[in-house]
Amino acid sequence: MLNFLLVFFSLIFLTILHEFSHFLAAKKSGVFVEEFGIGYPPRIFEKKIGNTLYSINLLPFGAFVKLGGEIGEGIFSKLPLFKRFIIVLAGVISFWVIACLIFIFLFKFGIPVSISDEEFSNTAKVQIIEIAKNSPAQITGLKPGDVIREFKFQNERYKIEKVNDLQELIQKHKGERVILKIERGKEIFDVEIIPRVNPPEGEGPIGIGLSRIDIKKYPLLKSILEGMKMTGI
Repeated sequence: MLNFLLVFFSLIFLTILHEFSHFLAAKKSGVFVEEFGIGYPPRIFEKKIGNTLYSINLLPFGAFVKLGGEIGEGIFSKLPLFKRFIIVLAGVISFWVIACLIFIFLFKFGIPVSISDEEFSNTAKVQIIEIAKNSPAQITGLKPGDVIREFKFQNERYKIEKVNDLQELIQKHKGERVILKIERGKEIFDVEIIPRVNPPEGEGPIGIGLSRIDIKKYPLLKSILEGMKMTGI
């Protein structure tokens, strides 16, 4: 339910942003904006400022801009082609700009990235990214996003820092009961699991896909360049 609400309000916010960008572009181009509304009628609040009516409406499914269509000053159809082009594309451009700013923020303050075992890192973690159906991993309750911190067999303990290290240990102990120390959010717990001796084709002994994840942070200029690259700007 929480995820649904998050998606719902995110879509509303993006729609309002999209229409507001059209509104600003129209105003800057000298086009008469008859109404800018949040939601869809019937209206529950309205206020006229200058020549534009601003409204809040009952149905919370986005927003709209109503451009003036009467003959006279500020008519959209009478604008030069490039100005009409800017107004039409303003919503899409705003999405690009917001996406770019989000990526810049993430690259500046930390974004999870997949790295190889060969790359040096003191903070990388081995994370489950995929679990096969009816595999030992699924049966024991492992989930995508779980971090495997340690592998234990009897009195032996191995800190897990690389994907290949874990894969070799699992292969070595097929058919034997082993313990994986799991980090899930703020929880840390042990899971007992027996790697399969003869797993189905295309699956490993415990049925998981793994990735080595690290948090990358960049200086501001590098963050800006990476953000622009990610959004194709």
